[in-house]
Amino acid sequence: MAVAAAPVSALDLRSDAGLQWHELRERDAAGRLLVREQGWSPRLGLVLSQRWADAWTLRGGLTGWAGRASYDGQSQGGAPVGSHTDTQSMTLDAALQWRPVASSSAQLDTGWQIERFRRHIRGAGGYSGLDERLTQPRWWLGASWRSAGDTTLRAALLWGDRAPLSVRFDDGLFDAAHLRSGRARGVALDASWPLTPQWRIAASAETLSVSRSLDTPLTRGGAAVGTVSQPSWRRERVAVLLQRSFGD
Repeated sequence: MAVAAAPVSALDLRSDAGLQWHELRERDAAGRLLVREQGWSPRLGLVLSQRWADAWTLRGGLTGWAGRASYDGQSQGGAPVGSHTDTQSMTLDAALQWRPVASSSAQLDTGWQIERFRRHIRGAGGYSGLDERLTQPRWWLGASWRSAGDTTLRAALLWGDRAPLSVRFDDGLFDAAHLRSGRARGVALDASWPLTPQWRIAASAETLSVSRSLDTPLTRGGAAVGTVSQPSWRRERVAVLLQRSFGD
């Protein structure tokens, strides 16, 4: 009697390393530019994928980058301020991928990510700095395509609701403020090309827009002195990566 073997699941581990450029712009309610930051940073990532049969794949990943960006902004009175921003980001994500037809070169995926994004704007010109920390969950919906030559292309839409945002002021200028960030909308594009069976070269781009936060009271020593909010901002990132697969 012949017994059919159950499909064997495939486990794949991939590491990413490369260089990333990012730019962040803040604007007021009228659309006027308030702040522009830009800089280069190293980027590292790990992706673990588990495939079942030919239709479904579960994927999880961790990506981090950190660097120093130039800061061109202005004071509350409109005076130009030049400084730099120490920026850090750590993103954890999980996704479920579905291939509609076993022989198809296209697949769909939906997933969730949470980013811990920190900006420490250094004081300059007699103005104190501040430290912003945003922890924002986001959802995405995407599609990818793989050619016969193993080139892959992927596009995804991202969106996230208001999330916790803390602001700490250097030199104790004000008490720490706890806000609700703006809502996020974005687009991500990725492409990769094989170098060898284990190595690939990849390019990644993302644009993310976050609307103005809600106002919250601004205090000094517990006494109210006004309100504080974070303006709307838009971040654009482009990276070139070298990928190494450790699949079965």
